[in-house]
Amino acid sequence: MDEPRQVADEIIYKINTLYNCLYDNIVNKYNYISFTNINEIEDYINNFCAKKFDLDVDFLSNSISNIDEKQIIKHIRDIYKIININFKTVRKVPITIQTENFPITISRYFLSPKTSHDAQRLKDREGLHGIYPLDIALGLNKLPHHLTVKAMLKVSKIAIESRSFMDASEKLAEYHHMSLDPVTIMAVTNHIGQIAFTNEMNRAEETFKIFDKESSNYKYPETQRDGILYIEMDGAFLNTRDKKENNKSNWHENKLGLVFSSNSKKMVKKRKKQPENPVAASIIPERKRYHLTAKEYTAYIGSVDTFKKLMFDCAVRNGYGSYKVTVLVSDGAPWIRNLKDEIFWDAQQILDYFHLCEKISDFGKTYFKVPIIHDKHCHYDKLNNLNNKDSIKYSNFRSWLEETCQKLLQSCYNDVLNDIIIKEKSKHVNNAKLSTYIQNNINNIDYAAYIKKGYDIGSGAIESANKTVLKERLVGPGMRWYLNSAQQVVTLKAKLESNKWFEEVVSPVNRYYNV
Repeated sequence: MDEPRQVADEIIYKINTLYNCLYDNIVNKYNYISFTNINEIEDYINNFCAKKFDLDVDFLSNSISNIDEKQIIKHIRDIYKIININFKTVRKVPITIQTENFPITISRYFLSPKTSHDAQRLKDREGLHGIYPLDIALGLNKLPHHLTVKAMLKVSKIAIESRSFMDASEKLAEYHHMSLDPVTIMAVTNHIGQIAFTNEMNRAEETFKIFDKESSNYKYPETQRDGILYIEMDGAFLNTRDKKENNKSNWHENKLGLVFSSNSKKMVKKRKKQPENPVAASIIPERKRYHLTAKEYTAYIGSVDTFKKLMFDCAVRNGYGSYKVTVLVSDGAPWIRNLKDEIFWDAQQILDYFHLCEKISDFGKTYFKVPIIHDKHCHYDKLNNLNNKDSIKYSNFRSWLEETCQKLLQSCYNDVLNDIIIKEKSKHVNNAKLSTYIQNNINNIDYAAYIKKGYDIGSGAIESANKTVLKERLVGPGMRWYLNSAQQVVTLKAKLESNKWFEEVVSPVNRYYNV
């Protein structure tokens, strides 16, 4: 009997023994008074699965290690002989490869250069000190960190879903039979993120070539979809470090874009919670809360010139040009207004109504000198505990804020602007910029018309996305990132939150490795 067949028979015998032991424990281990309970049965099954798992891994490792490498070694020697590099077979060297579900430890032959001249030529040409023929045959030489492609994808996904790389290391060890340190997990995640980001960037460059506002090279589809395409953008900062300046801490803005259609909105009930600013919350209309059944994010830590390509590509792939109406909702940041004018010039831009009301509320606190409202922990009952002087201030502020917000909903924005300008000239207010902010967005605050057309007037979706895409994973106590690593992680997080992990991460990685 040959050795592989003998090994296989031994494995089968051991598995049958495990099954018999499991059967005896579950079925035969009882008497008329006490049966095996379900908790004991669970322990027996878990123990059985663990032992069978070890047998399967041992069998696979032994099978690969017993591969006859003679033909592979001869083939490699013949190839290198053509370029005058000769080898000698030295010994078998073990290596452990982590697959998606288990590690495989195999032994394979190592080919060492025969002479110092051969060694130098090999190092100059390929940067190697020797050759493992079986690694080349199995494709192990192309895999970084001794992980298969599926294993790298699994590790990177868990790293993105976890709070930190340390947290990911603990989850992988406990639930996935993977013993990887946080540094390796970070390197694998960065590698997968770089492939995904490069794929997205290359596609965005190609998509952006069709855009030319002057010559109108971008042609809209003839068929128009019903509904509204929403484009939202916002920026949020994260802490970074700079290698060139001895890891000096610095802050960079992550620009985040979101595209979805009105057809994907599903209204849900809003959970009640204590507002941070109870006065403003009692006056400003409550935001409607909805769930998006289909959406896509794109993120870039850097210049607007690069982000606009990613944003345009994301919008085109989600139907920009095929909807009858496109609406861009934002907080009115200058870079967003400029980007809209450049590439989404046919869209209706809307300044987030709630963001504007909050700015007006902050302005009113200063003008009416209502100090208690600065305490975000105050509740409604505490607002009643004011002395006469403060009570009058609060009452005047509340009446003014409510009237101003209602005027905005009625599109009386010129009246609001004139009132703000007059109050800014008062001695109560110093260096106020609210009027300038409103003037810069004067064409984007016709809220009565927007509501009549059924448009959203709030950008709550992108504000929420700043938490889920960026802050949950990249902003935390003690977190500082190198820019490249941060970009790769936020790209993967954006794809995961967009429910496009397979299309935007798995597929590009498989193509990269020719899987």
